[in-house]
Amino acid sequence: PGTSVAVDSLAATPGARLLGPHPLTPSAVGEVLEARLHAAAEPAAVRLAHARTGGNPLLVGELIGALDDGAATVDRVAAVAPPSIARIIRARLDGLDPAAGALAVAVAVLGDGAALREAADLAGIELAEAAGAASQLIVADVLCDAPNPVFRHPLVREAVLDALTIPLRRATHRRAAALLRDHGAPLERIAAQ
Repeated sequence: PGTSVAVDSLAATPGARLLGPHPLTPSAVGEVLEARLHAAAEPAAVRLAHARTGGNPLLVGELIGALDDGAATVDRVAAVAPPSIARIIRARLDGLDPAAGALAVAVAVLGDGAALREAADLAGIELAEAAGAASQLIVADVLCDAPNPVFRHPLVREAVLDALTIPLRRATHRRAAALLRDHGAPLERIAAQ
């Protein structure tokens, strides 16, 4: 919280511009992977690393840090779940209203693009409260500003899911399947739960 207050204060200074890093291209992700791991990276592993991180420099760095040394293979890139990303996302969610955390879990379980009404129902909150929670998640760079909730990066969604205990995750998926059935969702979506 103190850091965001300081950044907000600096950003409010007349003439100040808040700059953020641009996403890395797939080829840049490959260059960073190879430079940091001191080994060649499979092209498919580079594409997967880019897809999981969206090219976000912080997420790319954390993903590479979790890979340690060695070659960047598809299997290794797919399997790694950097604990540092889970801590970053937990810290962001802890700074928001509890409804925002509940909505993040609901969107993670339902999958990107679920209707806000579905996510609100699964989170156990009213639609208006869900809209406010979604706005908080958008400002916190957890979700994209889109008509239906979508995580900004797949690794962020994975971190939210990984924070759930197995019993809670299973119970939430069961509730999501029942909710989707009640909403008349296609069988494929229900079965995916």
